[in-house]
Amino acid sequence: MGSKVARALVCIVALAGCGGIAASPPARSPRATALLVDARHQGLALEDPLVLDDAAVAMARENVGLHGLPRERMQRLLRWLHDGPTAFRHAPGVTVRAHEALRTRRGDCMTHAVLFVSLARALGVDAFFVHARVARQYLEAGDTLVATTHVAVGYREGASGYVVDVWNPVSEWRLAYYRPLDDAEALALYHSNLAVYALLDGRIAEAEATLRYLAAAAPAVEELASNLAVALLRGGRPAAALRVLDDALTRSPGYGPLYTNAYLAAEALGDRARAQRYAARGREATRGDPIFAFARGVRSFEAEDYAGAIAAFEQALSTQGESVVLHLWLVRAYLAGGHREKGLALYDRTRRLAPDDDRVRALPGRHPELQAP
Repeated sequence: MGSKVARALVCIVALAGCGGIAASPPARSPRATALLVDARHQGLALEDPLVLDDAAVAMARENVGLHGLPRERMQRLLRWLHDGPTAFRHAPGVTVRAHEALRTRRGDCMTHAVLFVSLARALGVDAFFVHARVARQYLEAGDTLVATTHVAVGYREGASGYVVDVWNPVSEWRLAYYRPLDDAEALALYHSNLAVYALLDGRIAEAEATLRYLAAAAPAVEELASNLAVALLRGGRPAAALRVLDDALTRSPGYGPLYTNAYLAAEALGDRARAQRYAARGREATRGDPIFAFARGVRSFEAEDYAGAIAAFEQALSTQGESVVLHLWLVRAYLAGGHREKGLALYDRTRRLAPDDDRVRALPGRHPELQAP
């Protein structure tokens, strides 16, 4: 996909393999097993990130114990993973399988959920994945802003359900804000993350093959169709991307990233009227989501509509004030639009925000007017 489509990439940090590990994997659903087996039959190496070896299971049982109610075991497990000098560290963009996460104690929220579910099941707790309905975070990849959704851990104790969410803590009664995922859906999100990283790394065919399989295997997970469309856009196939997106919108008309990518696909086809229809529907569905504004800003900038780009980037920055990517795009839009003083002032603020960021240091090389006299 060309640079303009990369700006709209929506990756899912709900965001694998266990080669050489002698272990019995934690219990998983038959659908998850079928997803992995069918993938192998289609030539896709989708490994099971939930696998723990016998030593890891023994270590968890020794340090946490099998006694007490499920809630008590989960509380002890939480302390074991998050207290002390080896506490688990949140590392956005680091998606690894459970046994590696236990060794390194770092990873994104999907990694944490995979590790926690694996260990909880080894401790006899009926644990499962949950998909946050309202949590939305934003990561930066080069000069791209990436939207992420959030996955955490649920568990059952009798007739009650609870959530363990370290980075988005909620009260027990807020379980309604999460959608339970079966293991197949969670594994699809995990491997979608890896496919998105492959896409960002330029491995378009690999990413498309994986995402096409996952979108068919777990159609209820709307992120998969959105990411597949991005892969098709990166591969220069906007018409195919629109077919995927229109089909997904019939199932998930409230999922904003579908409109973002449909807008960009229609623009890539030169169908301005259709793009504007997606834009209008997207503004209603996204309700101020900075990703949608960001995508419109990049498209406007590349079309040399600098006033439109400035308006869109300013809207996105109003809710993501710490984003270096948004600051730099707005600096470029100000300069290109003839607002030199605003560009210089914003660049000065951006240098104070991120003085050691290579992207900030590199911008004067592309825009000599930013260089100190």
